[in-house]
This record gives sequence, C-alpha cells and structure tokens, in this order.
Amino acid sequence: MIGGGYSMLPLIQREINTRWADRLVFSEALPLAQSLPGPIAVNIATITGRAVAGFSGACLAVCGVILPSILVIGLLAASMLDWKTVPLVASAMNGLRPVAIGLIAASLWRLRDTWLRGLLRPLLASLTLALLGLGIIPPLALIGCAVFAAGLHAWLTRKQP
Repeated sequence: MIGGGYSMLPLIQREINTRWADRLVFSEALPLAQSLPGPIAVNIATITGRAVAGFSGACLAVCGVILPSILVIGLLAASMLDWKTVPLVASAMNGLRPVAIGLIAASLWRLRDTWLRGLLRPLLASLTLALLGLGIIPPLALIGCAVFAAGLHAWLTRKQP
C-alpha cells in the first residue's frame, strides 16, 4: 500500500473500534506500536490481537496483515513485469502519494480527542517536539523514556484481581 503502514491506520482503527475495542485502546496501542522495531501495521496488529484473544489472536492478526501483501508481491514477482515502464501505472502511483498523506492526516484527526484530553498529553507532545527539534535529547533516548513512562503508568494503574 502506498504510504506504508501509516496509511493503513484509519482502516485498522475503524476495524478495532467497531469490532473489538474502544478508541482509547487504539490510542494507547499506537505509541507502543510506533516505538517497537518493525512495520507499524504488524506491530499494531500484534498488540491488538493479543489484547483481544491472547497469543493465538496475535498470530492470526499478524497473518491477516502480512498474507495479502505476500500474495500480491508474489504474484507480481511471478509476472516479472516492470510496472514503472507502463505509463498508466506510473501515473497512478504518482497520484496515490497525496492520498496516502491524506489517510495519515485523517488518522491523526480521528485521534485528536484522545490525545488532547487534559493538559498532560499536549504538554508532553509539545515538550517532546521541542526537545527533538532543538536536538537537546537524541530520539532514541526519548523513545526509551516514553516506553519506560508507559510501562510505569501501566504498572501503577493496573487492576488488582
């Protein structure tokens, strides 16, 4: 898909919110999926699948995300066509780039109410952006701090049986 996993986020978000979980689950899983190595779509599928149905749910969710791509790429590779030489296909690919940007923007717009709730989240987002923009703290250190803070928050707010 043009735009990578981020262009798939509106579709993934809609499916998660309408079938399995609420908006808050997706908005909390997204930063964790972004901090993990690997494709965002696979990461968010793994996290959500595990939350919904445990280990087997994570495996099935990952298969659901990667199998269509593997099949399409396999078919294209088998056909051995050079798609860039076909003017219609090259034009279509150029036209899809703005669509991918729009899909990413739509995903951010849908998350605005969960991200802007309260004062702490916008303040942390602004502080992170400033620290990155000014080059005060390396990105890897900020990611590490965010993962630590998320883990601490999850531990402090966990439900006792």
